[in-house]
Amino acid sequence: MSGIQQMFLGGGPFVFTATVSADTANYNLKTQAIAAGWNQTSPLFATVTVNSGVYLYSTSTSTYAFDTGATFPSGSQLSLVNNGFVVGAGGAGGHGDQGGIVSGNGSSTAGGVGGPAIHAQADLSITNNGTVGGGGGGGKGYLGGSAGTAGVPSGNGNYNGAGVNGTAGTKTAVGTGGAGNNNAGFYGGNGGNGGKLGATGAISTAALAGDNVTYGTTGTQQAGGTGGAALVTESGVTVTWAVAGNRYGTPFSAEP
Repeated sequence: MSGIQQMFLGGGPFVFTATVSADTANYNLKTQAIAAGWNQTSPLFATVTVNSGVYLYSTSTSTYAFDTGATFPSGSQLSLVNNGFVVGAGGAGGHGDQGGIVSGNGSSTAGGVGGPAIHAQADLSITNNGTVGGGGGGGKGYLGGSAGTAGVPSGNGNYNGAGVNGTAGTKTAVGTGGAGNNNAGFYGGNGGNGGKLGATGAISTAALAGDNVTYGTTGTQQAGGTGGAALVTESGVTVTWAVAGNRYGTPFSAEP
């Protein structure tokens, strides 16, 4: 990341110009301006540019990829020029349950909510020549189905089927749900895939009933995590989109 900063003479505003040229996590504009010498009393004229192909990203769903910071002197002007990607963290995938003599012998979980991309705590102008998106929601977990009655062939009521871990999401692809397993007639359902930017996690595959379909039951589906917000704006703050670009997640549509 490179930057050029200059203090105007005569008590004018502090000019902060920064270029993000490598993937960077949890960028806080105010923190960066202070580190560059801004005294927090002069108006701040700040422009942050994200280069093409570069990611501003978040390391967790509770933080932001880009945050203006709060409380700026009157007359400050903040701008973000995005030629790359500003994206929130993806939600954790829900894990599936094991099958057992009773449906849902362990505990499955819903997919986690995706994280937000931009937090505007002060008026902000955005020129989005790239992509801004909340993290995709985690895929759904599934309770395993119960097996057939003990003593029936392939359904002896004593084993649980362990599932397989899903794959991690990448910059360009959602994570895939882990496969369920069949162990002596006890089935776990597959996990759902993670959601695209700003989208809810995908539906998982149903857990099958036990081998003895007369007595076995089907597992129960959990919820997929909702997609993260592209933009979170504090009360009284105005965000102007000079160029809209690709915007996925609340208050916009999810990535198709």
